[in-house]
Amino acid sequence: GRFRLQLAVAATVLVSLVGGLGAALWQAGVAREETARAERSKRFVTSILERAQPREGAGGAVLAADLLAVAGTRIETELEADPRAAAELGIVIGKGLSGLGDPQRGEQPLRAAVARAEQVFGRTHPLTIQGRALLVESLNATKPEEASRIVDELVPDALAGLPATAADAVFALRSQSFQRAKRGLAQASYQPLKQAVALAEQH
Repeated sequence: GRFRLQLAVAATVLVSLVGGLGAALWQAGVAREETARAERSKRFVTSILERAQPREGAGGAVLAADLLAVAGTRIETELEADPRAAAELGIVIGKGLSGLGDPQRGEQPLRAAVARAEQVFGRTHPLTIQGRALLVESLNATKPEEASRIVDELVPDALAGLPATAADAVFALRSQSFQRAKRGLAQASYQPLKQAVALAEQH
């Protein structure tokens, strides 16, 4: 009986040690992976900035929007093996183009980034929600039917992610109202607009 008790205690300790070691190794692996991802992203951004500098006597400064557009195309070849970094940077590029008043140029990088974000993070993750909202913005002027379809799917997901997704939920509701009004659905456009205003006041 005493031997069995000692064996059980030893087994418990061993399992605990192995479990702790496994957790430590897992954490170390995650840390290494995150470090490697950050380094890849840093190298990518640095190379974009280095190539952006015009050669002496070859013309003026490179426009920020052009720089971001080039970065969007290079993601597909240089970060293809790292879908998480590609998704994050693609959404950053889309956000940057939006902030520069040129959201349409973000369409292609955002399409790819949203697809990757849905696979890596999930459809309702705040980063994915942000990417989907930016994609809607990039399509609003040129492809309103597609934008309307995406925003109708986005609204419930963005509302479900509150409060983390509040800004994107407000944008999605306003876009939904705008798209309905453009289609002549005035009555149907009021409800999402009212909801957007109320949500903006709360958050």
